[in-house]
Amino acid sequence: AWAWDEPTQINGVYQIGTGSELEWFAQKVNAVTAESTTEEKAILKAKVVLTDDINMTGIDHAPIGANENHKFEGDFDGQFHIIKNLVINRPNDSQIGLFGWVRGNACIKNVIIDSSCSFTGYNRVGALIGVIQTNVGASDPLEIQNYINYANVTATSGAAASMMGAGAEQYPYFECMNCVNAGKISGASKGAAFQGWNKSEGGNAKLWNCLNIGNVSVLDGNDNLFRGNNR
Repeated sequence: AWAWDEPTQINGVYQIGTGSELEWFAQKVNAVTAESTTEEKAILKAKVVLTDDINMTGIDHAPIGANENHKFEGDFDGQFHIIKNLVINRPNDSQIGLFGWVRGNACIKNVIIDSSCSFTGYNRVGALIGVIQTNVGASDPLEIQNYINYANVTATSGAAASMMGAGAEQYPYFECMNCVNAGKISGASKGAAFQGWNKSEGGNAKLWNCLNIGNVSVLDGNDNLFRGNNR
């Protein structure tokens, strides 16, 4: 039995318009196991659109993609609706954000996270994504487009950023465009406006037309947008 409301589907696309429907989707993704059927695993590659602003008041959000066995790799279109009152305060937990784990082939776009939201975790903390895990190569990058963050993000021990806390592999490949951070980013050991830490080598991580107007702490002295190796 599920405590949340199941969203409707139109042509196979989940139509999410409430916090309860968003939480249903998160818990459905996080329920997938290695023993799940092919049909059950299909939720990891689902297509989602937000049909209204999402109010998360009173909901203890489970990040979408709870661990490396539940990585989201579908399409999520916020349609420029605003996510409000999403507060996560788990200073001893990692992989914190609207999404916990996301991998290549995923596309997340047109998402706005309001200043009424805040995200606090131990390590790999992002307003949008805690940690990404992708493969090398242009065939399956994570894509993020038209993302705006106003929320404060805090890591009590490790990396923090507005978009992605950190990369899980040595060569995460992602492409981001038209993104803005206006929130305060506080990383205990690493921090940046869009990704707190990434071991990208060979220029596998790319940002286009992205702007930071928020305060960011714990920088490497070189770049307050993206912290890591070659990009």
